Amino acid sequence: MKIRKEDLINEQNIYLATYQEKAAHFRGRLIDVSITVEMKLAEVFTNFFNQDEIKRKFMYSSIFTNSELSFSSKSKILSELLTSFHPDILSLFPDILENLNHIVHLRQLVDHSMVDSSPEFLRHRYNDRIQFTYFSGGQPQKLVVTDEDFNASMRRVAMVTLALDHLKTILNLN
Repeated sequence: MKIRKEDLINEQNIYLATYQEKAAHFRGRLIDVSITVEMKLAEVFTNFFNQDEIKRKFMYSSIFTNSELSFSSKSKILSELLTSFHPDILSLFPDILENLNHIVHLRQLVDHSMVDSSPEFLRHRYNDRIQFTYFSGGQPQKLVVTDEDFNASMRRVAMVTLALDHLKTILNLN
């Protein structure tokens, strides 16, 4: 059987569509779970800083859920809150801040990058990774995310979520 040019083009288009679906799935899941973490942070902050102060609750609530307060800023606030008021959480979940910073960093990269669909990358026909291209310091950079990396990131999200839920229990927010 002779391979025709049309067959090669079709195979390439199928691979590209599959690759782009994988990238969209990764981006969508990461954005979805990071929004969940961000909302849990806002809930913890709102209730922590407003204990028994109903009149000011709306003000703090809007500050912590305001889109102008970055995910990164919220992670720094959590770091200060845990260090100052709940070091027991840091003992129980020693990697919470590192994991949260990883999620924040990955989210920022994914938010400000494009999926690499260059012929150089696509010719390898990887089925276990995607590559993002972004600019840092005025220079193009690449980030390869393997299936293993993705799963590890989702485990980090699960751990951060568990730690935040535990913090909510300690603060009687459930």
